[in-house]
Amino acid sequence: PVECMLSTPEGRQLPVSVGVRAFLAHGEQQFYLLVLEDISEQLALRAEKEQADAELHALVAELGKQKYALDEHAIVSIIDLHGVVTYVNQKFCQVSGHATEELVGQPYRMLNGQLGPDGQYADLWRMLRHGQTWQGEMAHQRRDGRPYWVATTMVPWLGADGLPFQFVAISTDITSRHEAEAALQQARQRELDIGEEIQQRLLFGRPPGKLAGLSIASHTEGSLGVAGDFYTFTRLGEHTLEILTGDVMGKGVNAALIAAGIKSTYRQIFVELAATHRDAPLPSPATLMNSIHAQLTGELIRLGVFVTMSLLRFDRLAQTVTWVNAGHTPILLVRSASHRVEVLQGDSLPVGVLQEEHYTEQTTVLELGDTLLVYSDGLSESMNAEGEQYGTDRMCSVLEKTSAFGASPAMTLGSLRSDIRFFSGADGKHRDDSTAVLIRLHPMRQLSDGSIRDRRAPECFELPRQLDQLAPLRFRIASMCADQPESFVHMLSLAAFEAATNIIRHGGEALRGAPLCIALKRDDTAACVELLYDGLPFSAMAPEPDLSGASSGGFGLFIMENAVDRVSYDVPLPGMVRISLYKTFFAEENPAMDGHGDKERHRP
Repeated sequence: PVECMLSTPEGRQLPVSVGVRAFLAHGEQQFYLLVLEDISEQLALRAEKEQADAELHALVAELGKQKYALDEHAIVSIIDLHGVVTYVNQKFCQVSGHATEELVGQPYRMLNGQLGPDGQYADLWRMLRHGQTWQGEMAHQRRDGRPYWVATTMVPWLGADGLPFQFVAISTDITSRHEAEAALQQARQRELDIGEEIQQRLLFGRPPGKLAGLSIASHTEGSLGVAGDFYTFTRLGEHTLEILTGDVMGKGVNAALIAAGIKSTYRQIFVELAATHRDAPLPSPATLMNSIHAQLTGELIRLGVFVTMSLLRFDRLAQTVTWVNAGHTPILLVRSASHRVEVLQGDSLPVGVLQEEHYTEQTTVLELGDTLLVYSDGLSESMNAEGEQYGTDRMCSVLEKTSAFGASPAMTLGSLRSDIRFFSGADGKHRDDSTAVLIRLHPMRQLSDGSIRDRRAPECFELPRQLDQLAPLRFRIASMCADQPESFVHMLSLAAFEAATNIIRHGGEALRGAPLCIALKRDDTAACVELLYDGLPFSAMAPEPDLSGASSGGFGLFIMENAVDRVSYDVPLPGMVRISLYKTFFAEENPAMDGHGDKERHRP
């Protein structure tokens, strides 16, 4: 057939298909059949098809360009209903380091090397199977084991029944951003750590050594790593000690700088007053506080800052403490005779509030065993999840319990911190800087020349929870038991070292920087080493050591049990676990060492 245009009588052009066919009639005469067919609709359909084909071609070309652009930037994968990868683009292979055949057919979750947070994949698949789009960040693992991070959008493809039949994941490599954020966070933390280290060295003094009749424990923790709290110790003589504590309004570096300035001003004023009146007694605490006030208040008012302070002077021979409170939290005095707390409350304003303020001092008589706590409000105002403050009453309760127990200042401070942490919750944050200094008056065990006055007087001290810091433990035990045979000292020291090592390695640590507290006690018949720590108690019974060499467990506890006459374990104070080692003097033979005697074990 031939297609052509036919003019109708009306003058219209009609597209037709013309066909001619020849045939014979009766076998002789030839005829021709002319067929005309209107093809208007066919041509219209043909034009529509050509247009659709052109549009489809253009669309395919556009999709190809978009896929090229997507593949250049994004990591694309397709996952079936069972979570198995059915397709990955080249970018996925490039970033992960895997070949296509190593990825296709693998469970999608395995691509992350178990790096994702718990519950992430359960939430992801729950949303996808309900036809919802999931967006989030996740970690995958490269072929060489290194992690990389992606921001991912996962979209379900729905079938005719409206249910998902596969899922498309489009991801962007955000490893560089993630590493930059981590590096920035590390740099910030390093800056805070350096600032805190500088502060610990410059703003927080260390108690002077060989101060007869006084034992001290202190701790501070800044809400921003660097605190506005401060304290310093000044030894004024063989039996006199002065302690200045303060809390600058605000937090962070600015508060710490002001605290450093106040501490420097205190020392400068003390030296100037002492030099001006050489033949007179030392300047009194009230004189010092008023001089600090006169020199700093104007500048503090200009800066819009104030500082609360307490200044305490201990006279060990007179058994008194003279104190000035400049708007600081009250001093808590625990009486050893009654184990009750007395509140020493001042009524003066903080330094930096009013130029006309005048500070006065008070003197309180102390008894042996009395303990004083000086603290900042960050301690008493610690909050729990319900917004309730810890409060002074709870502090007094802990102080009374630890006093009745006879705990050292370090033990008391550890128990107080542990109780506050329990009250605030394991994830509780410090909303304010918190500082505490505990001072106890006790019998003078050592004389000024370092000799022992009474070996029966208990000795309490603290050691860092580090294996290379345990040497003083042996020296102190040897000093307490200097009148005993060397073998006695060796066995007691051996048991104490094993106990301390077990605590450091296996005892855990909930409180930052909490020390290992040690108490040495003796009477006429035996010596005792008590080790108290913040952490986990040991199991109820010591396992027998494996002498085959297949396991190293059990040797430490076995040595402890057989080096002394009795080992006991208990939790005597909130948050504080105790191991007590008892060894009797002048025992001719320890029956436990020859394997025939019964060992006494006391476990919680």
